[in-house]
Amino acid sequence: MLKTEHLTKKQAYFNHSNAFNAHKIENKFHYIYFLNFMLNFYTKINSIFVEFLIFIGL
Repeated sequence: MLKTEHLTKKQAYFNHSNAFNAHKIENKFHYIYFLNFMLNFYTKINSIFVEFLIFIGL
């Protein structure tokens, strides 16, 4: 093992927490993107459904 590869416990902890925080932020963005997609999908389905009801009503 090279000396440069050796991390102190503190450095290892900071590296881990930084990676974890980045992952959390990324997950948050993915969640927002997913919610946005679902909302768009739902409104499209809803409008089609409403048009279908109007069509049947006529």
